[in-house]
Amino acid sequence: MGLLVRRRVGPIPRLSWLDAAMGGFSTAALAAALGLRGSLIVAGAGVAGSLALSRWRPGWPLLVGGAGLALLGAGVVVAAIPLLVAAVAWRGPRGEPGPAFSWTVLATTLGFALVALGLLTVGQFVRIGALAVGLATATVLVGMARAAITVRERLRDSERQAVTDALTGLDNRRHLMDRLDAKIDGARRGGERLALLLIDLDGF
Repeated sequence: MGLLVRRRVGPIPRLSWLDAAMGGFSTAALAAALGLRGSLIVAGAGVAGSLALSRWRPGWPLLVGGAGLALLGAGVVVAAIPLLVAAVAWRGPRGEPGPAFSWTVLATTLGFALVALGLLTVGQFVRIGALAVGLATATVLVGMARAAITVRERLRDSERQAVTDALTGLDNRRHLMDRLDAKIDGARRGGERLALLLIDLDGF
């Protein structure tokens, strides 16, 4: 399913992989907590993860493949195989990758995190199984990593925009002043070191 997404939209950014991991872990945790069998857990994780990987703009090949994967997990092999083969063989036009930020991506990411946190909370009072607890914990950890990476990238973008002219892309006056201040500080420290060296030499 991941290869289908990559063939359709090209290289997949790091945040999309983290979204896919959150979707897969969260869905699998919920399925495990409900006591579903292993094939349905894996199929649900695959469908949710691949949809998140496409930033919720899957296109027909991925939808057909997801339906085939769901049927395969449910044990309907006769209907699943043709759908999976059709998804792999689909040669439609390439799609555009989804935007770096959208309300759909934000809502689903928060939804996956809330499901995981809800399962961990319920697990304090009701036995939901070690697998569900482990998958929910993995969802929360991946979500924390995603949040940290997002904040770091936003800070980096803000810093770049602060020292770059939006129209030309060239360094602006603030960047020039920052570089001048750094050079002056470097020269001042160099002068102080030179003065200390002269004092030491004078002592000899």
